[in-house]
Amino acid sequence: FCLGVDIENIRNRDIANFESHVTPSELASFLQQGFDSLTAFTLVWTIKEALSKAIKVGLQVDFSALKIKKSFFLNNKCMITEFEYFTGFKAVSWIKEEQVMSLVIPKNIQQIKVV
Repeated sequence: FCLGVDIENIRNRDIANFESHVTPSELASFLQQGFDSLTAFTLVWTIKEALSKAIKVGLQVDFSALKIKKSFFLNNKCMITEFEYFTGFKAVSWIKEEQVMSLVIPKNIQQIKVV
């Protein structure tokens, strides 16, 4: 099966340079869940970049095509994200210290073991 992974450090960056890749509603959905703006941006970025890898287009795709539909916490350990257009995939994201890791996998996979 296809999968995509992206890991990014949560660090200061000029978010304005990436506004065309991340919609205000996508950022707002993570801000409403209690994340600061830098962490929210990093989550959205890693989720979209991991999806672009799973569908084998990388950064060549218009990121608006990778629109996030909804995200929610699973057992307070990770976030699950669903996509507006790529409904056959889901993202699982973790925050560990100063890094965000997002893994995009087929939606029908029910169990992931992380060690």
